[in-house]
Amino acid sequence: VASDEHGMCPEALARQARESGARLVYLNPTCQNPTALTLPLQRREALARVLESEGLLAIEDDPYWHLAEDTPTPLATLAPRHVFYVATLSKVISPGLRTAFVQCPGAAHAESMTAALRATRLMGHPLVSALASQLLLDGSAQALLAQVRNEARERLRIAWYLLAPSLLVRAEGLHAWCRIPPPWTDTTLVRTAQLQGLAIAPSSAFCPPGVLHPQGVRLSLGLAADRRQLESALRRIDRLLLSDALPAIER
Repeated sequence: VASDEHGMCPEALARQARESGARLVYLNPTCQNPTALTLPLQRREALARVLESEGLLAIEDDPYWHLAEDTPTPLATLAPRHVFYVATLSKVISPGLRTAFVQCPGAAHAESMTAALRATRLMGHPLVSALASQLLLDGSAQALLAQVRNEARERLRIAWYLLAPSLLVRAEGLHAWCRIPPPWTDTTLVRTAQLQGLAIAPSSAFCPPGVLHPQGVRLSLGLAADRRQLESALRRIDRLLLSDALPAIER
Protein backbone atom coordinates (compact mmCIF):
# COMPACT_ATOMS: atom_id res chain seq x y z
CA VAL A 1 0.00 0.00 0.00
CA ALA A 2 1.37 3.40 -0.97
CA SER A 3 2.54 5.66 1.83
CA ASP A 4 3.79 9.19 2.43
CA GLU A 5 5.66 11.00 5.19
CA HIS A 6 2.81 10.23 7.62
CA GLY A 7 2.62 6.50 6.84
CA MET A 8 0.12 4.34 4.99
CA CYS A 9 -2.24 6.41 2.83
CA PRO A 10 -5.96 5.83 3.59
CA GLU A 11 -7.02 6.40 -0.04
CA ALA A 12 -4.41 3.92 -1.26
CA LEU A 13 -5.55 1.34 1.28
CA ALA A 14 -9.18 1.66 0.16
CA ARG A 15 -8.16 1.41 -3.50
CA GLN A 16 -5.97 -1.64 -2.91
CA ALA A 17 -8.72 -3.37 -0.95
CA ARG A 18 -11.21 -2.86 -3.78
CA GLU A 19 -8.83 -3.80 -6.57
CA SER A 20 -7.16 -6.80 -4.93
CA GLY A 21 -10.06 -8.25 -2.96
CA ALA A 22 -7.78 -8.65 0.06
CA ARG A 23 -9.62 -8.55 3.38
CA LEU A 24 -6.67 -8.38 5.79
CA VAL A 25 -4.02 -5.64 6.19
CA TYR A 26 -0.87 -5.79 8.30
CA LEU A 27 0.38 -2.63 10.01
CA ASN A 28 3.34 -1.78 12.22
CA PRO A 29 2.23 1.78 13.07
CA THR A 30 4.50 2.69 16.00
CA CYS A 31 8.30 3.05 15.62
CA GLN A 32 7.83 1.13 12.39
CA ASN A 33 10.52 -1.29 11.31
CA PRO A 34 12.58 -0.30 9.32
CA THR A 35 11.81 3.43 9.00
CA ALA A 36 11.17 4.24 12.72
CA LEU A 37 8.02 6.11 11.63
CA THR A 38 5.11 6.50 14.05
CA LEU A 39 1.76 7.23 12.45
CA PRO A 40 0.16 10.42 13.85
CA LEU A 41 -3.30 10.25 15.40
CA GLN A 42 -5.05 11.92 12.44
CA ARG A 43 -3.67 9.29 10.04
CA ARG A 44 -4.65 6.49 12.40
CA GLU A 45 -8.21 7.83 12.57
CA ALA A 46 -8.38 8.00 8.77
CA LEU A 47 -7.11 4.42 8.44
CA ALA A 48 -9.61 3.25 11.04
CA ARG A 49 -12.43 4.77 8.97
CA VAL A 50 -11.21 2.85 5.91
CA LEU A 51 -11.16 -0.41 7.87
CA GLU A 52 -14.77 0.20 8.85
CA SER A 53 -16.02 1.39 5.47
CA GLU A 54 -14.30 -1.39 3.50
CA GLY A 55 -15.02 -4.13 6.05
CA LEU A 56 -11.31 -4.91 6.44
CA LEU A 57 -9.56 -6.72 9.27
CA ALA A 58 -6.17 -5.50 10.39
CA ILE A 59 -3.25 -6.98 12.29
CA GLU A 60 -1.75 -4.17 14.36
CA ASP A 61 1.73 -5.39 15.24
CA ASP A 62 2.82 -2.99 17.99
CA PRO A 63 6.03 -4.29 19.62
CA TYR A 64 7.54 -0.84 20.20
CA TRP A 65 4.49 1.01 21.58
CA HIS A 66 6.04 1.32 25.04
CA LEU A 67 9.21 2.81 23.54
CA ALA A 68 7.47 5.66 21.70
CA GLU A 69 8.06 9.14 23.12
CA ASP A 70 4.47 10.28 22.68
CA THR A 71 2.41 7.16 23.22
CA PRO A 72 -0.11 7.08 20.35
CA THR A 73 -3.64 5.73 20.40
CA PRO A 74 -3.67 2.19 18.95
CA LEU A 75 -5.80 1.47 15.89
CA ALA A 76 -7.45 -1.24 17.97
CA THR A 77 -8.91 1.51 20.16
CA LEU A 78 -10.16 3.46 17.14
CA ALA A 79 -11.66 0.46 15.28
CA PRO A 80 -12.04 -2.28 17.92
CA ARG A 81 -14.25 -4.53 15.77
CA HIS A 82 -11.69 -4.66 12.95
CA VAL A 83 -8.26 -4.99 14.57
CA PHE A 84 -6.19 -7.83 16.01
CA TYR A 85 -3.78 -6.07 18.37
CA VAL A 86 -0.48 -7.89 18.98
CA ALA A 87 1.88 -6.87 21.81
CA THR A 88 5.06 -8.84 22.48
CA LEU A 89 7.30 -8.89 25.54
CA SER A 90 10.43 -9.74 23.55
CA LYS A 91 11.09 -6.15 22.40
CA VAL A 92 10.37 -4.31 25.64
CA ILE A 93 11.35 -6.78 28.39
CA SER A 94 13.73 -9.43 27.03
CA PRO A 95 14.33 -11.18 23.67
CA GLY A 96 14.20 -14.49 25.54
CA LEU A 97 10.53 -13.99 26.39
CA ARG A 98 9.03 -15.21 23.13
CA THR A 99 5.60 -14.33 24.43
CA ALA A 100 2.95 -12.04 22.97
CA PHE A 101 -0.59 -11.03 23.85
CA VAL A 102 -3.34 -10.68 21.26
CA GLN A 103 -6.54 -8.71 21.60
CA CYS A 104 -9.08 -10.00 19.09
CA PRO A 105 -11.99 -8.05 17.55
CA GLY A 106 -14.67 -10.24 19.11
CA ALA A 107 -15.20 -13.69 20.61
CA ALA A 108 -15.69 -15.44 17.25
CA HIS A 109 -12.32 -14.26 15.97
CA ALA A 110 -10.68 -15.24 19.27
CA GLU A 111 -12.06 -18.79 19.00
CA SER A 112 -10.93 -19.12 15.38
CA MET A 113 -7.44 -17.87 16.17
CA THR A 114 -7.13 -20.18 19.19
CA ALA A 115 -8.11 -23.15 17.05
CA ALA A 116 -5.56 -22.18 14.39
CA LEU A 117 -2.80 -21.80 16.96
CA ARG A 118 -3.57 -25.19 18.48
CA ALA A 119 -3.47 -26.78 15.02
CA THR A 120 -0.04 -25.35 14.21
CA ARG A 121 1.73 -25.08 17.57
CA LEU A 122 -0.47 -26.79 20.19
CA MET A 123 0.75 -24.54 23.02
CA GLY A 124 3.36 -22.07 24.10
CA HIS A 125 6.34 -23.15 26.20
CA PRO A 126 4.94 -23.62 29.73
CA LEU A 127 8.05 -22.43 31.59
CA VAL A 128 8.40 -19.27 29.48
CA SER A 129 4.69 -18.54 29.88
CA ALA A 130 4.94 -19.03 33.64
CA LEU A 131 7.98 -16.73 33.82
CA ALA A 132 6.22 -14.04 31.78
CA SER A 133 3.16 -14.25 34.00
CA GLN A 134 5.23 -14.00 37.17
CA LEU A 135 7.16 -10.97 35.89
CA LEU A 136 3.88 -9.20 35.15
CA LEU A 137 2.24 -10.13 38.43
CA ASP A 138 5.07 -9.20 40.80
CA GLY A 139 5.94 -5.89 39.10
CA SER A 140 9.31 -7.01 37.73
CA ALA A 141 8.12 -6.46 34.16
CA GLN A 142 7.46 -2.78 34.85
CA ALA A 143 10.92 -2.36 36.38
CA LEU A 144 12.58 -4.08 33.43
CA LEU A 145 10.55 -1.98 30.99
CA ALA A 146 11.74 1.20 32.69
CA GLN A 147 15.36 0.08 32.24
CA VAL A 148 14.80 -0.80 28.57
CA ARG A 149 13.12 2.54 27.91
CA ASN A 150 15.95 4.43 29.55
CA GLU A 151 18.58 2.55 27.56
CA ALA A 152 16.65 3.07 24.32
CA ARG A 153 16.40 6.82 24.97
CA GLU A 154 20.14 7.06 25.64
CA ARG A 155 20.94 5.21 22.43
CA LEU A 156 18.60 7.47 20.47
CA ARG A 157 20.37 10.49 21.97
CA ILE A 158 23.71 9.09 20.82
CA ALA A 159 22.38 8.50 17.30
CA TRP A 160 21.00 12.05 17.01
CA TYR A 161 24.31 13.44 18.27
CA LEU A 162 26.70 11.40 16.13
CA LEU A 163 24.91 11.01 12.79
CA ALA A 164 24.99 13.95 10.40
CA PRO A 165 21.68 15.87 10.23
CA SER A 166 21.82 15.63 6.44
CA LEU A 167 21.67 11.82 6.71
CA LEU A 168 19.48 10.97 9.70
CA VAL A 169 15.80 11.05 8.74
CA ARG A 170 14.39 9.84 12.06
CA ALA A 171 15.24 7.72 15.07
CA GLU A 172 12.74 6.25 17.50
CA GLY A 173 12.26 3.05 19.42
CA LEU A 174 15.25 0.83 18.61
CA HIS A 175 16.00 1.96 15.06
CA ALA A 176 17.45 4.86 13.11
CA TRP A 177 16.58 5.48 9.46
CA CYS A 178 19.16 7.20 7.23
CA ARG A 179 19.02 8.27 3.61
CA ILE A 180 21.61 6.94 1.17
CA PRO A 181 23.54 9.84 -0.36
CA PRO A 182 25.09 9.60 -3.84
CA PRO A 183 27.20 7.99 -5.15
CA TRP A 184 26.23 5.15 -2.82
CA THR A 185 23.57 2.57 -3.65
CA ASP A 186 21.99 -0.13 -1.46
CA THR A 187 24.36 -2.74 -2.85
CA THR A 188 27.62 -0.81 -2.66
CA LEU A 189 26.92 0.59 0.80
CA VAL A 190 25.94 -2.72 2.38
CA ARG A 191 28.89 -4.55 0.82
CA THR A 192 31.37 -1.90 1.92
CA ALA A 193 29.92 -1.83 5.43
CA GLN A 194 30.25 -5.61 5.68
CA LEU A 195 33.93 -5.38 4.76
CA GLN A 196 34.35 -3.02 7.70
CA GLY A 197 32.50 -5.31 10.09
CA LEU A 198 29.31 -3.23 10.08
CA ALA A 199 25.87 -4.74 9.58
CA ILE A 200 23.22 -2.43 8.13
CA ALA A 201 19.89 -3.26 6.48
CA PRO A 202 18.96 -1.49 3.21
CA SER A 203 15.38 -0.59 2.37
CA SER A 204 15.36 -3.18 -0.42
CA ALA A 205 15.67 -5.94 2.20
CA PHE A 206 12.19 -5.07 3.47
CA CYS A 207 10.40 -4.88 0.10
CA PRO A 208 9.40 -7.57 -2.41
CA PRO A 209 10.96 -7.40 -5.90
CA GLY A 210 9.44 -4.83 -8.20
CA VAL A 211 8.07 -2.60 -5.43
CA LEU A 212 9.28 0.99 -5.31
CA HIS A 213 10.84 1.90 -1.98
CA PRO A 214 12.65 4.90 -0.54
CA GLN A 215 16.43 4.65 -0.66
CA GLY A 216 17.59 4.28 2.90
CA VAL A 217 19.28 2.10 5.50
CA ARG A 218 18.09 0.93 8.89
CA LEU A 219 20.48 1.07 11.80
CA SER A 220 19.58 -1.23 14.69
CA LEU A 221 20.49 0.74 17.80
CA GLY A 222 19.78 -2.19 20.10
CA LEU A 223 22.24 -4.58 18.46
CA ALA A 224 25.42 -3.21 20.05
CA ALA A 225 26.42 -4.82 23.33
CA ASP A 226 26.90 -1.45 25.05
CA ARG A 227 26.85 2.27 24.35
CA ARG A 228 30.59 2.46 23.71
CA GLN A 229 30.32 -0.15 20.97
CA LEU A 230 27.29 1.66 19.53
CA GLU A 231 29.12 4.99 19.52
CA SER A 232 32.10 3.48 17.69
CA ALA A 233 29.86 1.86 15.07
CA LEU A 234 27.81 5.00 14.49
CA ARG A 235 30.93 7.11 14.00
CA ARG A 236 32.19 4.68 11.38
CA ILE A 237 28.82 4.57 9.62
CA ASP A 238 28.62 8.36 9.60
CA ARG A 239 32.09 8.63 8.01
CA LEU A 240 31.15 5.98 5.47
CA LEU A 241 27.90 7.66 4.45
CA LEU A 242 29.56 11.06 4.13
CA SER A 243 32.39 9.67 2.01
CA ASP A 244 31.93 10.39 -1.69
CA ALA A 245 34.54 7.86 -2.79
CA LEU A 246 33.45 4.31 -3.52
CA PRO A 247 35.96 1.57 -2.70
CA ALA A 248 38.09 0.20 -5.52
CA ILE A 249 36.23 -3.13 -5.58
CA GLU A 250 33.06 -1.32 -6.63
CA ARG A 251 34.51 0.72 -9.48
